[in-house]
Amino acid sequence: MVPGMSDGAARSRAPGDASFPPDGERWCDVVMKGGVTSGVVYPPTVMQLSRRYRFKNIGGASAGAIAAGATAAAEYARRRRAPDERARPIESLGALWEDFRGEGFLAGLFRPEAATRELHRVLFAALRPERWWMRALRAAGAFLFTTPWGLAPTAVLCAVYVPFTAATGYELDRAGAAAFLWAVAELVSALFFLLHAARRVAENGFGLSSGMGEGDRRALTPWLHARYQQLAGLDPATPLTFGHLWGDGDRAAQEAASGQRDINLEVIVTSLNELRPYRLPFVGEAFYYDPDEWARLFPREVMAWIDARAGDEVPQRGRRLRRLPPMADLPILVAVRMSLSFPLLVSAVPLWAATPTARDGRLERLWFSDGGIACNFPIHLFDQLLPRWPTFGINLVYDPPGTTLDDPDGAQSVSIERDVSEHEVINHVDTWRAPRSRLLAFVAAILETMQGWQDHATTRLPGYRERIARVRLLPSEGGLNFHMTVAQLRALWNKGAAAGRLLVEHFAPEDDAAVAAAAGLNGWERHQLLRFRVGAALLERLVRRLDAGFDARCQAVIARAPTGADGEGAFRSEAQREAALALVAAMAEQARRLDALPDDARPEHGAPSPRPELRGSPRTHG
Repeated sequence: MVPGMSDGAARSRAPGDASFPPDGERWCDVVMKGGVTSGVVYPPTVMQLSRRYRFKNIGGASAGAIAAGATAAAEYARRRRAPDERARPIESLGALWEDFRGEGFLAGLFRPEAATRELHRVLFAALRPERWWMRALRAAGAFLFTTPWGLAPTAVLCAVYVPFTAATGYELDRAGAAAFLWAVAELVSALFFLLHAARRVAENGFGLSSGMGEGDRRALTPWLHARYQQLAGLDPATPLTFGHLWGDGDRAAQEAASGQRDINLEVIVTSLNELRPYRLPFVGEAFYYDPDEWARLFPREVMAWIDARAGDEVPQRGRRLRRLPPMADLPILVAVRMSLSFPLLVSAVPLWAATPTARDGRLERLWFSDGGIACNFPIHLFDQLLPRWPTFGINLVYDPPGTTLDDPDGAQSVSIERDVSEHEVINHVDTWRAPRSRLLAFVAAILETMQGWQDHATTRLPGYRERIARVRLLPSEGGLNFHMTVAQLRALWNKGAAAGRLLVEHFAPEDDAAVAAAAGLNGWERHQLLRFRVGAALLERLVRRLDAGFDARCQAVIARAPTGADGEGAFRSEAQREAALALVAAMAEQARRLDALPDDARPEHGAPSPRPELRGSPRTHG
């Protein structure tokens, strides 16, 4: 039996119940953070975890969603093996290394369309790990010598000024005036270039690249489709769907409750029109897509699958919109592609929906962009007050500029934060020496705080921090470093493997029984104890606050409220009202019992810090 799972829990698992692991199996969840090219870290992490665990819930945002999809595909293939082979670790993800190490592979994933190629060339010239002035020179050179906008002033100078001076006998010392006029012309041309490029980017779905690379199979989306199908062992014409992962069962129950799914994949996407995140697969929302728009974003095989299972056409302003297929029939590639729409780099994905602002009952287009905009590290995705198996997180943090580290196997670059005193500073503003660089770092810290303060605060909490592997990256690694050397890529890969080994050693070492016998509790059991302590303290605060608000006036309002009404908050029946009153009254009574206890006997006394809070939060964000 798996350590940490009681006999009663094991016996309560009904045949076919997907909410409990079978005897002899270890389950885990894994959540991966966004970070563009930093996703190289994740495949070796997953391979190491797979040596001791089967993956139940898998989640991520942005680049983490890419790895989550790959993990789900590989786990799906593992569960289709013969029973005696299912315990073998996942090794198929190792094939991704051969892709990553290919010359120009990472940059080539983001192949631009013809309309955005010039801006793509200029920006990517500036994305090399060099000093700022070298990056500026590269960008300027790319503009001046590879774009018509940059070449035009030079061509005019050569075609007009030089023959003019030769014909009129002007001295060459007047070239200074020509240089000034040329510089002004280049600046004006650069301004018009940017305005033109901005329009082209907007027309391209607000991204330099659609991910399709004009049909190039090495571009991001076709590559993902091919790899997911290969990892899952499926034909390209049969895309891996959420239904494949969920397994056999009641589709309605599986869509409503993730616990009924054999493998549960969830990714974060951001609806920019609504200023909010969503989880995919959607639950209960009605969205529509335009087949013509999506044909530019997804491979032909995927579109054929979606169109064959979509709802009826809904004419809208000259468009032929169709309702998305049931979530069980939606390819996971669609969810991953929506989550990885890196702002301005990869085109956003449009969906249509009925909204309060739409006029005359029309559907309104909503732009879905990178999940990391709203939540880059959704460690809360599969959280439970008392978990039945661990949910691991892989967090990526950057070392300050100038850091060097001789760490060939990655072991010195990974850690688990067991105490709040070990929490590191994320943004190293004062590490930069030049005032200009410090100002930029200060602005970057503001933007990071706006985007990720909840993620950073959550990773400090007890019950979270000790199950998160923190991977330190050098400034030249991951992120927007599309031109990493093979040595740098190997360093990232080794760090990922070290993170996986560290989590396994902490939670499920090979000598698990010996560790438990020596220490009394193994790593997973210590985590269960910690979560119980934190959960009990949370519940104490909850019942105390509930008791304070459950006064005579509140009870009088509830008692005279009508039943069977359709109003917001109305009880559907008298039995429902009585059950709710009994539940709250029991909790209020428990609060009064706690008040009678001495301070050191209350669950909250001496609970681990910092103290988390229980509060209402939309499901789309947790």
